[in-house]
Amino acid sequence: IHFYKRWKCIMHIKLQLPPTSTVSRVRSACLHPSRSFLYCGLASGVIQCWDYGGGGGQQVLEMVGHCGPVRDLHCHHTMQLMASCSDDMRVVVWNLSTHKLMFTLRGHTDYVRQVRFHPIYPWLVTGSDDCTLKIWNWQSRSLVYTVSGHQHWVISIALHATKDLMVSASVDGSVRLWDFSSLRNRTCNVGGHSDLSSLFGLVEVVCEHVWEGFTGKLGWVVFHPTQEMVVVGDGRMVRMYSISTYREVGSLLGHEGEIVGGVWGVRGDGGEGIRDSLVTVGKDKKVKVWNYHSGLCRATHSTEYKFSGVVGHNKLGYVVAWGDKGVVLFKVWKERPAMAVHMHHLYYVRNGTIRHLNVDKNKEKVLVTLTGVKESQLVSLEYNPTEHGLIVNSCVKGNNHSYQLFFIIEGGNMKPKIKKSPGRCSVWATPNRFALLDTSSTMVVKNLDNQNVNFGGFSTGFLLPKSETKSVQKIPTCDKLFSGGQAGHVILRDGDFIILYDIIKKRRVSSGQFVSVKHLLWSQDKSLLAMFSKHHLWLCDKNLKVLQTMKSRNTVKSVAWCQDTSTLLYTTDNQLLYLLVSGDSGVVATIPEPLYIVMVRQNKVVFLNRQEQVKVMDINTAEYRFKAAVLDGKEAEILSLINSGKLMGQSMLQFLRSAGRPELSLSFIQDPLSRFCLAMESNNLSAALDAAKILDTSETWMNLANQAMLNGDLSMAELSYQKCRAYTKLMFLYMVTGQRDKLTKLARIMRVKGDFSGVYQVYLVTGEKEDAADLLEFGGQKQLSDLMRRRNPANLKPPEAVLEDGSNWAKVEDVETRKISSKEVVKEAYRDQFKETLEKNCESNGIMDDDNFDSEEDLMEKPTNIDPDSSSHSSSRSQGPTYQYQDITHGDVPDLENAMASLHKKFNIVNFFPLKQLLFNIYVTPPSIPCSPSIPPLPLPIPLSTFHLDTLLARAHNLTTAGKFTSALEQYRCTMLAATLAMDMQDKLIHMCADYAVTLAMEMERKKSGKTSPLEKIRQCQLAILATKFNLLPVHQVLLLRSAISVCLKVGNLLSAKVLAKSLLSLSPSPEVSRFARSVLLNPAEPEDMFPMDAIVNTNPVICGGDFIVLDGLVARCPLCRAQFGQVYSGQLCPVDRVARIGQAE
Repeated sequence: IHFYKRWKCIMHIKLQLPPTSTVSRVRSACLHPSRSFLYCGLASGVIQCWDYGGGGGQQVLEMVGHCGPVRDLHCHHTMQLMASCSDDMRVVVWNLSTHKLMFTLRGHTDYVRQVRFHPIYPWLVTGSDDCTLKIWNWQSRSLVYTVSGHQHWVISIALHATKDLMVSASVDGSVRLWDFSSLRNRTCNVGGHSDLSSLFGLVEVVCEHVWEGFTGKLGWVVFHPTQEMVVVGDGRMVRMYSISTYREVGSLLGHEGEIVGGVWGVRGDGGEGIRDSLVTVGKDKKVKVWNYHSGLCRATHSTEYKFSGVVGHNKLGYVVAWGDKGVVLFKVWKERPAMAVHMHHLYYVRNGTIRHLNVDKNKEKVLVTLTGVKESQLVSLEYNPTEHGLIVNSCVKGNNHSYQLFFIIEGGNMKPKIKKSPGRCSVWATPNRFALLDTSSTMVVKNLDNQNVNFGGFSTGFLLPKSETKSVQKIPTCDKLFSGGQAGHVILRDGDFIILYDIIKKRRVSSGQFVSVKHLLWSQDKSLLAMFSKHHLWLCDKNLKVLQTMKSRNTVKSVAWCQDTSTLLYTTDNQLLYLLVSGDSGVVATIPEPLYIVMVRQNKVVFLNRQEQVKVMDINTAEYRFKAAVLDGKEAEILSLINSGKLMGQSMLQFLRSAGRPELSLSFIQDPLSRFCLAMESNNLSAALDAAKILDTSETWMNLANQAMLNGDLSMAELSYQKCRAYTKLMFLYMVTGQRDKLTKLARIMRVKGDFSGVYQVYLVTGEKEDAADLLEFGGQKQLSDLMRRRNPANLKPPEAVLEDGSNWAKVEDVETRKISSKEVVKEAYRDQFKETLEKNCESNGIMDDDNFDSEEDLMEKPTNIDPDSSSHSSSRSQGPTYQYQDITHGDVPDLENAMASLHKKFNIVNFFPLKQLLFNIYVTPPSIPCSPSIPPLPLPIPLSTFHLDTLLARAHNLTTAGKFTSALEQYRCTMLAATLAMDMQDKLIHMCADYAVTLAMEMERKKSGKTSPLEKIRQCQLAILATKFNLLPVHQVLLLRSAISVCLKVGNLLSAKVLAKSLLSLSPSPEVSRFARSVLLNPAEPEDMFPMDAIVNTNPVICGGDFIVLDGLVARCPLCRAQFGQVYSGQLCPVDRVARIGQAE
């Protein structure tokens, strides 16, 4: 599919669908009135919907409702309805909101060729090969009237937009004009028309006139949208008839083949200009644009396609033509209005006149009337504020480019200073020089007298040496010119390169690569440059250095700089958006039609539409002005915008977070939960306390207490712990701060609450031996009570307080920026000791260190020459702490011996070397945190929780997705071993890791094998297909299926590839992968396999985890990972987990 190819003249292809298995022969087409949807009726009876917007031609869906070729499609102008007719003699009405079939109309006795919605009444008119026209009411779903009169097939019908008239063309060589005012009077009861039924009996649709005597084959008929005229396609010519006098008023002749259809272009306001034209498509592979007033052809476009039908859009300038070569959607003319902007002045062209609009005063006046605009198209305007001059660039038939120069004279009659001269892309280079491209695409600089001044500011050849007949300066070639922003500079576009060129020094200033730049715009101070193509925007400085790049899904129509901030506003088909230099973007407003932005004045935006009408829209500029003020640090403007009350939305919160200013959102966010979260992010404890008082939940108070502890605000932490009743944490706080009186009071509160365990802990911390003994005696522990009384009081010495004066600690962010006071030395040393202990334990555990999985060298070494009966190995880890394992003898660590015996008995594990580090960390040297001398070390939990196992598995999955199979394989083995030693045995996790290990090993084996001989191709195909038989995550299953399909296609196994493609589609993959799978299924070639693989493609075989072959006999299994192997692997070490011995074959 190709999009937006540029033809000669002014015709642009927007969408091209070549004939494929997806797009079979198209019989009809129509365009959605408001969305970028193209509907194609196929010969198979299917209606396809394609999205031609956003730079793509993607198929949206298919609608099935006919069993014969779809002859015609038509969309209602205002309702979300579409009608289709077919050779199955049925008319189907569709709901375009849901794309579902609403109902079917039956009544014709032969093929139905034409269907049209009435623009006003709830009628649907159809024409059929049974020589009749039928009028249906689509609201009541009933037949209203049958019109008879033709003697042969009805091939074309058209309805007048305002009058009660319709016209029909038939194979009998006649065109009939019908008046249905009487029928409308009876059924719709609208208006004051005369009741014709009283004059003609029951005839409610009267034939007003019959045109006959055509010399060619009648093909189509259409009304003019506003004038009293009907146009008929008569073979190679077009005839025009007046519907008031019934006389022929003109004809168009120029096609060399039969004209298959014609459509009217979008009408301009004045009824003049190139957009009020008739576009015809003929079988001579030409598209012609006609001026029906003079009967002359305005433009001719030669194509490589032979079309059989054409329709147009009722609002936009799109034309759809179809034939045996597929479907082509194109635009016949340029719709961007020509305009020039300077400060608050707008100069634009409308109805053949140049107009000036003072936006501030809202005053408009006509400056000059252009001549010859009926046959020419205005391309652009260039304004010179110094000389008060305008350059008008235009072209005729898209080829003959010319320019004119006008000087604006107040109150006088403006005449062109320079009359039409050949040249294109004329732009101002200096206040008295302008540059243009001649017919050879060479840049020429001229003065205000239209003289060439390329040579040092003088006329051509002036003051040159006699021996030098031509200039030595090399003038660059390019395909388009833009304004350079500075005096003496222009910007050249040479293909995909943009060049800033100094015309005085004749050298390049800077350049860059920007693909397909259409337009550019300088900011008011000329410091920033905005360039845009169809789907890309670039923000650059004055030296073409890219500051920001953005890609838009929709087509960028126009751009304008905000005069108050460095913000770029741009428009698409239906939205007005903004883009900051920092890269932040957003939507400002939704626009009803494609508009071209002119300027931004405070809270108003001025546009021009495609009919050259000025539109002014009020917008809310607070969002992008606030973001610009935050980035520029303008505090006064920030406060002003906050007080305006116009800031809202989650996007604003995300922006403030990314900008590092979340505290600003507290000024306009009222929700307590949002205020609490923002206050926590900005470390504003006072605001967080106010929000926590309103929320008053345990979770909120706990989060506030943790944040207060990090900030060293002990009073707020104490209050928060009290609110959430975290007595244990409160006890710890009182202990480290030496507040023994509050500890005693806390013990009384805990005793009232019934928390005797907490009371006992308080007594132990405070050293109150007698109170602790009394509490034990009260609990019925007489022996423990006596033991406590006999205990030496020195053993219950209270711990030393870290901070005795009760003052707040220093904030975390202040510790790194100032010198630590003497009171903080103890606390900071404790923090450092805690951090070092954590790091040491994390390194000793191995599996907690993220760096261990970044490279394959840090992973566990693969054991070589493994002997299941051996008890020691010489290999060891290259990193991490070492332990004196040889100092441990039999009986020293009974828990370790019991654990190893249990693993051997349960899983037949014989190789404990990969488990050595984990086992010693659990049973020999468990990690702990040292505390004060009176408190024993606090043990740390071994990192074998469900959360940590999930983290290990996620790392392995990420490595698999990234294609690092070797690292991923070792990571899955590490996860398998960790899950084996977890407290709650993770059987499903172990089996999943085993499946991944076998699959990755199989893929690594396939990549190592050859691809040339037939046996190697068979092995390649077998391994690729067998890798898809394991239970993996869908994202990895999609990758394996896609790889297997590619391998099958390379070796010639198309049948296997189609089976795998069906499995791939069942996983609901991404659109790109879905298109790949559908392309395989729709391959027209005969589905057969060069190397038959039915035994493994359509079944779930038993696969050996060692040799990767299909097993059909006895199977041996690993007791740990449950992987399956052949008989030869019985009693050997499992190659999957490398720790367990494989059992006997069964």
